Amino acid sequence: MKNLLLPLLAILGLLVSAQNTLLAEPPKIDQIIDTLHAAKEAKDPVPLLEKARGELSNFKPAGNTAGMGRKKSAGIKAAAHDDKHDAMEAIGDAIDVAKKGGDATPKITHAIALVHKSGDGKN
Repeated sequence: MKNLLLPLLAILGLLVSAQNTLLAEPPKIDQIIDTLHAAKEAKDPVPLLEKARGELSNFKPAGNTAGMGRKKSAGIKAAAHDDKHDAMEAIGDAIDVAKKGGDATPKITHAIALVHKSGDGKN
């Protein structure tokens, strides 16, 4: 029985480490902002805006809460989630304008500012 335990533990360890390497890292705010800047310059910004919205939906805002109490930390985390929600709405507005053939540049610029705000303290 003891002879089987060691190989099983080794296999379990390999599975756990393989799972950690296979899981994709969530997108960084810088990547999302780069995508939005590319959308500002693009002739058809809709695909890039949709890509940025998808990347932002996978982003987990945390806010910088190191060394804070529980209540203050919870408030900062809640604000970071609100900022992410606002940024998602701004990207959605930019997509709507671009799909209608309008100039989405001001909306994209606004979205970039909100994405920056949602990522404050994360990177």
